[in-house]
Amino acid sequence: MVVSRRESALIVGLLFTLVGCGAADDGGGAPPTIGGGSELVIAFSPMYSAYDGTHTFKIPAIVQNLKAEKWSVEPADAADLVEDGNGGVMITTRKAGEFTVHAQAGSLKGQSQLIVTAATPDQWAIGEARYKNNVKIPDPGPPPDGGMGMGGPPELPDNAACGNCHGMGGERLNIEHTPQQIGGYSDDDLIKIFMTGTKPPGSPFRSVIPPFIYQMLHTWSTATEEETRALVVYLRGLEPKSQEEINFRRPGSGTQQ
Repeated sequence: MVVSRRESALIVGLLFTLVGCGAADDGGGAPPTIGGGSELVIAFSPMYSAYDGTHTFKIPAIVQNLKAEKWSVEPADAADLVEDGNGGVMITTRKAGEFTVHAQAGSLKGQSQLIVTAATPDQWAIGEARYKNNVKIPDPGPPPDGGMGMGGPPELPDNAACGNCHGMGGERLNIEHTPQQIGGYSDDDLIKIFMTGTKPPGSPFRSVIPPFIYQMLHTWSTATEEETRALVVYLRGLEPKSQEEINFRRPGSGTQQ
């Protein structure tokens, strides 16, 4: 069955009417148990962040199914590490480049590549403006006959604010996409997700929204290259925040303990 854009928009309105502001996620089931260390599996592996010299960029890391006793980064001046007391670590970047994060638990060792993109404060500001542009996803209009039931399908804006569905202040949903959820996706991965609604092959998917609606809500066709890169920088700069089982989501990167 072929679904027209008008019919799809009507379904979007119906779904949001039913879902309201309830929690949802696009995390999915547990990915395969593989990673970047020879013995310990670090999530994320590899891991991605940014650095602009002004804003703070953090990314958490854990060892899958085990508590690490010691963390380090090579070279030592690449990032600040603060262990959380539960076997994980919070990494704050100090410069751009490609580095190695090490974890150790007894005689077991593991490592992950840390890829930090060089960014600018102007990019962060452009990304913030896009993220908080206040473009709303509208509700369905009134029924055309003046009676009961669903109205006409809403016009879905091409550049809807991310805050419609993301973060605790989301009006429609409250899906977190801080570095605690997206730190295993490369810059190009993230751009493909919010530009086309398409995740890398093998990525888990779980949501109250069907995949084709998910794609409609993640289609930003009018963006410039500058805007897309800037939004990635802003997402990297969000404060890491937990959302239970969708933490540390990325195929092959491990899952939350």
